[in-house]
Amino acid sequence: MLTTAQMATIDARHEDTLLHWLWSDWTATGPCLLCRVLTLFQGADTYLRNTPWRPDMATVLRQHGRDDFNPVPSQEAILGLLSAWPHIGKVLTADQTFNDLTASEPPADATDRFRSMRSALIQFRTALDHDLRTLELRNWLKVIGWGTVLQQAEERDQAGHALIEGRAFLPAEGGIAEVPPDRPNYAET
Repeated sequence: MLTTAQMATIDARHEDTLLHWLWSDWTATGPCLLCRVLTLFQGADTYLRNTPWRPDMATVLRQHGRDDFNPVPSQEAILGLLSAWPHIGKVLTADQTFNDLTASEPPADATDRFRSMRSALIQFRTALDHDLRTLELRNWLKVIGWGTVLQQAEERDQAGHALIEGRAFLPAEGGIAEVPPDRPNYAET
């Protein structure tokens, strides 16, 4: 993985160059579907971690993007999500390892701890098949585009691996871009 200084050098040298983007969590209409799903999962986690205080579920999940979906998840889908909480933890752990990898000052072990989001999501979805309480959640995930969520997770995983291998960098604009081919040995600068 390139150092922060090496990434800044690449970014400065290619400020006016059209970059090949490997990952961006924003689309023309806002956060990508994967990011919106992860935000909702974070809301479910926040709600359940504060169980002794039982904040209003509708308020907590609205703050975590429940209303940003079309269709909005039904109450039954949300209850299915809450019953799948143990499996959400693995997805959120994979998300945190990506966030650590892309931090401005990543932890020393960020490359070793990186976990595949796609694998975590597949395990989550498989676990839903074994719980009748999650039927409405499974249907809702299908309707909003579960295939798209998995595709975006795969793209993000590949970008993370390119970052670890030194083939990508973190531009100031955000996201992950491929190291421009005109000078492939940035690790030597």
